[in-house]
Amino acid sequence: MAGVKSITTHVPRGGSIEDPEKLLPVVFGQERTDAILSEVRKAAVHIARQIEKSSGQVHGEMSMDLGIDSEGVLWFFEANSRPMKFDEPLIRKKSLERIFHYSDYLIKQQR
Repeated sequence: MAGVKSITTHVPRGGSIEDPEKLLPVVFGQERTDAILSEVRKAAVHIARQIEKSSGQVHGEMSMDLGIDSEGVLWFFEANSRPMKFDEPLIRKKSLERIFHYSDYLIKQQR
């Protein structure tokens, strides 16, 4: 969650780590939350595909900064296409796990 009067969620800059599946229902209700999370997943895949298409490269790993404003509107801030070192240990762990899962997927596709 972004810090007070900020759009950044970066913890050292006042943001906090929150579980969107717990936080969003408080603000939007469960039905709207389900729709928002579905939209976020679809948008992330769409953006990643467009970046790969435009660059002509398969990036393998991509992180994105997406946000939901108080009206439930989805915002795209940036995408990073290289393995990142995250300040937050849980995010770093998930990133590393996904690198291995994706690598395994790519290996299986080549067989």
